[in-house]
Amino acid sequence: MTGVQTCALPIFLQSTTGSEKDIKISNSMWEKTHDSIIANFHMNGFRRRSNANAFYSPSVDRFFAVDGLDPYTALEVAQILSSKMPGISVCILCPTDIVMDNTNCIEYTIEEKNLTVGPANILYGRQMPTLAKIPVNTNIVRHVGAPTGDFADPERWTQFLKFHEYAKFTIQCWHAIKLADAIQNILPMEAYVYELLDKPDEMDVPPDSTNGLLSVSVKTHVKRLLYTGNSPDQVLEQIKQMWIDNDTAAILPYRRFFYNVLGLEQPAEFTDINNVNRLTVGAL
Repeated sequence: MTGVQTCALPIFLQSTTGSEKDIKISNSMWEKTHDSIIANFHMNGFRRRSNANAFYSPSVDRFFAVDGLDPYTALEVAQILSSKMPGISVCILCPTDIVMDNTNCIEYTIEEKNLTVGPANILYGRQMPTLAKIPVNTNIVRHVGAPTGDFADPERWTQFLKFHEYAKFTIQCWHAIKLADAIQNILPMEAYVYELLDKPDEMDVPPDSTNGLLSVSVKTHVKRLLYTGNSPDQVLEQIKQMWIDNDTAAILPYRRFFYNVLGLEQPAEFTDINNVNRLTVGAL
């Protein structure tokens, strides 16, 4: 990075030659929205349903959480949870599949065990999560009810239920911190310098606009807490301490937005709470 852009023209137009300016840049295939192939991976072609993305564990042979939002964030959640559950498959379901939610998804499994995810079967042993688009009209989701096999053991099933609870929390927490970062972090330098450029060793840049003591962005720090955490209470306590240790003016709206989107009251330990604890999303 040798300097900054000083004029308002888009960077790519500044180097355009006279002949290149006449090039028609419109292409109908890039103008598609809901009718694009990509749209089929989002809420099943924008048909809203609670379990568009269903998290499946081959080792337990059960779904353990569902999410109705974008599949990219769902895969990130699975990557976070891979520290506790290997081989997770995020299944993008079809409108014809059985509708389940986070209250009963652990009673369901995948009937078609030969489902291929990438180059391997969905039951193939691996640590890293995968994303699978379930073919239309295959109807692979099946209700099985009470736990069977090794997980019929009460102690093992209890551990799985704890993981089930943590997974649901992780989905909500990761969405909340990503939204807070997207809206409140006006200088996402970590994303630009480390992901889009080869940063020189001598260049020192702040990870985000919060001006705190963290060596990484708030979003990255929370992601690491979720990856290493074991319970919602533990992670929320660590996040609270993160805000306290990085109590800057720039971090206040970020923090308020995070708790509001997550649906939680801000902890009383924060020095700026006064008599106003929660703000509405509209006010943010």
